Amino acid sequence: MFDVPFPGLRPFQRGDAEIFFTPASRLAPSLEKLSAQGLLLLTGPTQCGKSSMVNSGLIDALECGLAPGCGGSWIVLELLTSANPYVSLIDAIRRHRHDVSVNWGDSVSLAAELRQIESGFSDFLARLFPPREESGLLLVMDNLDSFLDQTPPDLLDEFIGHLIGAAQTTPRLLHSVLVMEDDNFGKLSKYDNLTRYANIGLHLLPRPDVVQVQASIEGPVRLFGGFLEPGLLQRLIMDLKDLKAPLPTLQSVLQKLWTQASGFNRETKPVLTLDNYLRLVKEQFHGKLSPG
Repeated sequence: MFDVPFPGLRPFQRGDAEIFFTPASRLAPSLEKLSAQGLLLLTGPTQCGKSSMVNSGLIDALECGLAPGCGGSWIVLELLTSANPYVSLIDAIRRHRHDVSVNWGDSVSLAAELRQIESGFSDFLARLFPPREESGLLLVMDNLDSFLDQTPPDLLDEFIGHLIGAAQTTPRLLHSVLVMEDDNFGKLSKYDNLTRYANIGLHLLPRPDVVQVQASIEGPVRLFGGFLEPGLLQRLIMDLKDLKAPLPTLQSVLQKLWTQASGFNRETKPVLTLDNYLRLVKEQFHGKLSPG
């Protein structure tokens, strides 16, 4: 159980689904595209909640069996940034399991061998993770922007081609999710397979609207038995509407207000007040919320 129902400045992570509140209408397009095509390229403005949507919304929905035609048991491989996505894949598999039925050498050597074998990518995945109706394999690149900066274009585009191929097998070997800032969308024109991927699985996540912001405030407070003083919700929404990155600022403010309201008395239900909010803004944000 969480002590504080708001993560602060960090994105929501896997395991945070209990405190992640977003309307179903915001999650549904991503879930539908991923379940139908096996591919999702989630893009949008900076700090609009893309990583949180994947970590605490999309993956949780998959594991709850909400994706049409998919089971509820999922293996999730999260790729960390490197100059070689094949190495990142091998490392992700290593983190997931240690009893794999391959002769493991170092990741770089195995990645090189994987590239040289015809149909090696799909065969490799099928041997380690045999497709089953009740389970699925999900690859997540929550940092495509960094791969675009660090990986040779031909190598990255080749890897993306394998993701497309693995999503089009019957039964489907792999679902994959790529996350990137919309500022970098123009870079895709240099990549044939990444452009194909975008044509199949693109979803633009807009900045949250008032209803979505309200859900992210009221849901966790209500779940943890707290109260919002009348006027605080409206003031928060008014102060956040002009920020380019409202979600991290909102979560940080709410985390501080909750901690202050709960104090050391666990028996008292926290009440988030307008006065405490205005005092917090004056002391820590110089009187006005801002991205900095």
